[in-house]
Amino acid sequence: MLYLLIVVALCLLVPSLPYWTYRWLPRRPSPPLSEGQLHRLATELQREGSQTISAAVLVPDNAPDLNVLSPDSSVPDAPARAVLDTRSVEEERQQANRQTDGNRRRAVSRLTIPSYTWANVFWVTVFIGMMLALSAAWMVLFDYLGENHARMFQPAVFVFTPFSYGMLSALPAAMLGICTAAPLTFLLMRLVLGRSRFNEYLFWEEGRAEPKWGVSVRERYLTVFSCMGCCLSILCVLYVWQTMNWYARVQEDGIAIKRLLDVREHVYPYNSVEQITLTSGPGPNGGPVPNLRIQFRDGQVWETDTTFALPPSPERDRLLDFLRRKTGQSLLLLSFTPR
Repeated sequence: MLYLLIVVALCLLVPSLPYWTYRWLPRRPSPPLSEGQLHRLATELQREGSQTISAAVLVPDNAPDLNVLSPDSSVPDAPARAVLDTRSVEEERQQANRQTDGNRRRAVSRLTIPSYTWANVFWVTVFIGMMLALSAAWMVLFDYLGENHARMFQPAVFVFTPFSYGMLSALPAAMLGICTAAPLTFLLMRLVLGRSRFNEYLFWEEGRAEPKWGVSVRERYLTVFSCMGCCLSILCVLYVWQTMNWYARVQEDGIAIKRLLDVREHVYPYNSVEQITLTSGPGPNGGPVPNLRIQFRDGQVWETDTTFALPPSPERDRLLDFLRRKTGQSLLLLSFTPR
């Protein structure tokens, strides 16, 4: 059970690696405000600053004159105020244009390379190579954990397990290979480009994707990676759990069969066996491939087929003699030859 729990933990944790990798990457700074945005901001600030607060005050008749304005001072009329407002808006517009041009020049000067398209080609090439290598490594690991888990099955006279847990787990291994190749590829690019160039490449890629995906491109990527990680985790756990619990045990009191899609094993007593057939047909390399087929009285059938393999000849003869003695059925031998 320990090895199966290790497999489950790996299938649950590894698919979340792309999410956490992208979350820990440096974030692109906010782009400078455009000319239109600066104009709208200046108009709003001016509108807020031009508001005055007035209150009605009751002044007694004998109160002294509180006019502190000098005789020469006067309040400008409405046309004069409009001229002043137009001049201030024009000055703010010119200042905003100068600031925008300066921000653009600084943004261009920060990019040391005109384009990072070659980095994307390098990333895809390295990612595919790492994905294939890591998928093969995951298959080897699944096969090792599956074989060790099979040794912990209940004792039986003969135990049939799949021919290779790694080959049967090729699809989950490919999924985990993709999830582990992404952070390793980013790490390799960080070592090749250096810190400043790597950050510049990330900012360039994020800025290039913003016109297509919107300003919140980073949040969209994180949402996609989190949904993908949850789905892959659930699918991998279900598939690997069922695959590593796929077996058939020939016991003293019956045959226990756990099929791929079954939730629990089914035990068939030997008196429920109706027929035992041993077929021999051509294999992929041209040699004969034996296949054991057991049919029960309720119509259920179990056979080795291509998933399970019969033991070599001395052990195979002992298995067939044990089944004949326990079931009381004669062995039916069939041979298929190609035309």
